[in-house]
Amino acid sequence: MRSRLAAALAVALVCLTLPASAQEVEGAEVALRLEDPRIYESSGLALSRRHQAVVWTHNDSGDEARLFAVGPEGRTLATLTLAGVEARDWEALAAGRDDRGRPALFVGDIGDNQGVWPDVSVYRVAEPAQLRDATVAAVRYRLRYADGSHNAEALLVDPRSNRLYVATKEESGGGLYRAPSPLRTDQLNILHRVASVPPVITDGAFAPNGRLFVLRDYQGAYVYRAPVAGHGDGLALELQGEPPAGGGRGRRRSCSRPP
Repeated sequence: MRSRLAAALAVALVCLTLPASAQEVEGAEVALRLEDPRIYESSGLALSRRHQAVVWTHNDSGDEARLFAVGPEGRTLATLTLAGVEARDWEALAAGRDDRGRPALFVGDIGDNQGVWPDVSVYRVAEPAQLRDATVAAVRYRLRYADGSHNAEALLVDPRSNRLYVATKEESGGGLYRAPSPLRTDQLNILHRVASVPPVITDGAFAPNGRLFVLRDYQGAYVYRAPVAGHGDGLALELQGEPPAGGGRGRRRSCSRPP
């Protein structure tokens, strides 16, 4: 079950958080329905690294700073509330590791519809070994784009290096931005653009082995080969796209290095 769910999350990200119109996409298949009425606008989604067949999610802006652990039948198993955190515009969630290599969740408060915030935030919380309601401490990282403010809804963590990436959401096409590694809590972390991405990207995730990653928009998903770890530290990103999953637009796209 874990491998199937991981594959569905890493290769699709199409079924769980799209509006009802997603049902109209040819070939789309619902993998899981979220039964908790408190999850009224699931925005970020990440597969648990500790608990088999469990996914974590959170609401969009307007909710408390909380994460929901959802089991394979769609029922909420635990709720984590982040102490002292404001959910300004939570848009993304990714699984990674903390400084000691333990499973952790990264929450992206990266939404900026008007493009006015001078910086955005990512919060890291430890993924609990036992699933039960709790209030937990969070580590905050402040991030700033090197080329000005952007709206974004996709946060990715490379499972090989634990490095964070943000894909921006823009009508004319966005960018893939790489965060520094390690992240610092005592200063701003500057995001540098390393590739171009298709328009209106709403989510993304790495495959469990880190060799592929997926970006999605409102109608389809785009699968890319990830840069080889240790070769230029990801500076020479040339990412060849595959046809969209689930029917999509049927066009071939690619990510390319910015000019």
